[in-house]
Amino acid sequence: MNHIIRKQGVINFHRSGQAIVSHRLELPSSMACNKISELIDAVRAYVAGQPHDYVRVEAAFIVEPRYQLALLDVQIDVQSAHKRNEDGLICVAKSNLFLFVHAYLQASGVEYTRAPYPPLRVSPELHATLGRAMGVPPPASPSSGAFRNRC
Repeated sequence: MNHIIRKQGVINFHRSGQAIVSHRLELPSSMACNKISELIDAVRAYVAGQPHDYVRVEAAFIVEPRYQLALLDVQIDVQSAHKRNEDGLICVAKSNLFLFVHAYLQASGVEYTRAPYPPLRVSPELHATLGRAMGVPPPASPSSGAFRNRC
């Protein structure tokens, strides 16, 4: 057993330096390039104003465009001012940066909502077939009296 442990590297997080924290942002693919540059510049200014949480922005780049979902994944790597063993403080700083990005996107008018799954569109014929199979009655049509007696 000792020969296996000797070959493995042991990292003491307490004596380790500062961590690089990756932030992955999902932006709409319709967002203009200059808006993405402004967002990254705003994040750099935010990081410069938070010396107790961050040191500097190490890198910022587009990871992959996901055109099927109309999204661009932008990754921003930031050097944390906290040591690697201070997980709670790193998570708080990361959450604050995400809140800043959210507020910045709302203020700049780049609001978008992304459904957790694509919307399901069901034709009336398919709905009736599925409803019969599951024992669900078909929906009432507006011409029937079911809608008139609800108030």
